[in-house]
Amino acid sequence: MMTEIDALIIGAGPAGTSCALALAKRGWRVVIIDKSTFPRHKTCGGFIGPENQALLSDLGIWSRLLENGACVIEESLLTSSKGASTVIPIDGQALGVSRKIFDSLLLERVKAAGVEVYEGAQVRNIYNNSKGFEVTVDHYGKNNEYNLMVRHLIDASGQHSPSVKLTKMQYGICATYQGIPRSFKRVMLHCCEGGHVGINPFENNQVNVCYVVDSKYFKAKGQDPERVLMGWTRESSHLHNVMITAMRVSPWKAVQIPVRNSIVHYENGIWRVGNSSAFIDTVMGAGISVALHSGQLLAQSITGYSHDGERLKGYTCEYQKHFGAQRHLADLFGLFAHYPWAADAIIRSLDFNKNLRRKAMNYSRPKFDIESSVKYAKGVLSEV
Repeated sequence: MMTEIDALIIGAGPAGTSCALALAKRGWRVVIIDKSTFPRHKTCGGFIGPENQALLSDLGIWSRLLENGACVIEESLLTSSKGASTVIPIDGQALGVSRKIFDSLLLERVKAAGVEVYEGAQVRNIYNNSKGFEVTVDHYGKNNEYNLMVRHLIDASGQHSPSVKLTKMQYGICATYQGIPRSFKRVMLHCCEGGHVGINPFENNQVNVCYVVDSKYFKAKGQDPERVLMGWTRESSHLHNVMITAMRVSPWKAVQIPVRNSIVHYENGIWRVGNSSAFIDTVMGAGISVALHSGQLLAQSITGYSHDGERLKGYTCEYQKHFGAQRHLADLFGLFAHYPWAADAIIRSLDFNKNLRRKAMNYSRPKFDIESSVKYAKGVLSEV
């Protein structure tokens, strides 16, 4: 028996859940599936920028994050292994929290909004007919199978299009620590040879140490996460001072990061959102923000136009308006961040010029229409 739905979203991370909430608000019947069961760990920096506070507050999630131990972040510290450093105050309130908590709270809100959620499930077959997609979902978590007739199929899995040419491969490697007092209310970015280290406070008095390393550098160090970090610690006095009293309390977790320049919002009738559609360099710590807001923008475009051509044009325009400058800045800084002398020059310039620091922080965050976010959030809550 075939069940008809308006949208099937593959992936229950911030992009998928944000899109699902916006579609459900507009009366669409939505199903969201994810191969994992929640709560689950996710390799991520776990930084939630201040541009998300209004939206998440009106959804009732911001306060829940704080109740669950999310840490307030008030400033960022940038350093290079050559000695430069600068502190940049954060305009507004940012948070540090694990994806285990954040994604689970988002998923709770999605379920409360009437979205069907299949955890521990994956798509097995997709057939594109003239009216949409016939999709078979293998819900192996419940030993069940569903046959769905889907008007719109949305890929929020985080997997890039196979048609995209990669520029290089990186690895994201994370572990939680204790004994890093310098991380109090602060997110840190340490630029090193072949990579960068992000450090910010998490729940349960723990600190997330999440670094990104170029694949060639990682292989040269024997693909040993501890060896890479200890090598950088010896090279950087700033990182050494931060990590000198640190004690790792979780295993290392790693994920591949395929770096590419192309943006693919729509392909073979399937919409792509979040990291599935485009890559933004991790050096900016904006992945969660882009995922949340691009999910809403896609939902607005899908429901606001009658044909996919119009929808794609509208979404592409909005995406560029909100994230274009940020992606360009991320590409530029990401290009130099793994070269110590280049990173040192940039950070010294930022430290010398207060106006430049302010502009850099302003351009590093998404330019999103907060009023529309709050309006949509209140609409969702009124129907829950």
